[in-house]
Amino acid sequence: MEEKVQGFEEEIDLLELLERLYKQKWLILGITALGCLLALIITLSMPKKYRAEALFELKFITFPEVSEAFKGYQKNQSPGLEVKFIAVRGTNNIIKIEAEDKSPESAKDSLNKAVNLINQSLFKEKVDKKVKEINTRLEFIQIALEEVNKKSGIIYDPAKAADLLTEKENLEQWLKKPQILYPVTEVSVSNNPVKPKPVLNISVGTVSSLFLGIFIALFKDALRERRRGKQLA
Repeated sequence: MEEKVQGFEEEIDLLELLERLYKQKWLILGITALGCLLALIITLSMPKKYRAEALFELKFITFPEVSEAFKGYQKNQSPGLEVKFIAVRGTNNIIKIEAEDKSPESAKDSLNKAVNLINQSLFKEKVDKKVKEINTRLEFIQIALEEVNKKSGIIYDPAKAADLLTEKENLEQWLKKPQILYPVTEVSVSNNPVKPKPVLNISVGTVSSLFLGIFIALFKDALRERRRGKQLA
């Protein structure tokens, strides 16, 4: 019996709360509309951002190395360069590079700038060291190729010779243009801005303003009840 009475009282309290909110509906709606309008104005005033992205294969370095090195460069020398490095799941050495800027062309330029920095500057010592290692390896391959041939010039191990020749060609090709990042896909650029997001911003602004309006309405009602209680006392 007591549980029924308690449930009835809670139902009355809820109805009373809804009634109080309804009495201040214009206040709530006004705050909500104001928040929605502010979100719209802020969204329209925000600069548009376009995105360029591409997949790259890492050579001789790991994802944490390239990510941390570029973050350090951004912080100290180019804080306005908006570039992100994302590891591709399921792969060991494939990463996605994203760059954002005020136009499709400048976004693509930012991405290319980041790639050039990594290939030519940030890891120059590591690249120089790798060049020396590859030159040493090429000398070894040349000696090995000579050894797999008989004095008569007949190759007695064709498979091994073919593998060495392939490796030699690959290494020589890399030496022509030493790189840390190798493009896997072409750079794709968004034709439409990726930021700001009007629908998301306005939705968040509207919902936040609605809750703020409800809070202010309840707070205002509580103050009114408190004053009334003091007057009655």
